[in-house]
Amino acid sequence: MVRGVLAVSLLYITAHGVAFWLGQSREATMVSLYSLKTPTQSVVMIISLLMLPPIVEELAFRHFLLSVLPFKANRTIAVIAVVATAVLFSVQHWHYDYLTTYLLLFALGVVFSLARIRSDGVALPIVLHSYAIAFALICDQVVMYIQN
Repeated sequence: MVRGVLAVSLLYITAHGVAFWLGQSREATMVSLYSLKTPTQSVVMIISLLMLPPIVEELAFRHFLLSVLPFKANRTIAVIAVVATAVLFSVQHWHYDYLTTYLLLFALGVVFSLARIRSDGVALPIVLHSYAIAFALICDQVVMYIQN
């Protein structure tokens, strides 16, 4: 758990650092995330984001899709399964603008897959995914503050 949280945090800090170094503005999706929402709607949205995508996406990618390949058979198949699900996970988030975001999502997909394999269940990837969303929302607010 601690390694997963550290990995997710490091990935986000690195990705935001690279984006800042490249002069990238915030993702349009993040810029418009709170627009036209009341404070109550924003709270409901955040709670929903912290619960629904982690459960649905981890069941889809790390439980069902990862299990299609017999990743327990050998290391090569495990690597193929991890990379394939990470690619599909990043591509599934098609609404982002920057390559750095897709690379971050790919890396997160790898972390979530490794968590699934090592824990032999989906609870840990779901928790890490929820943490990743929370950390992303916080990072976005920090970037917004810095850019303004």
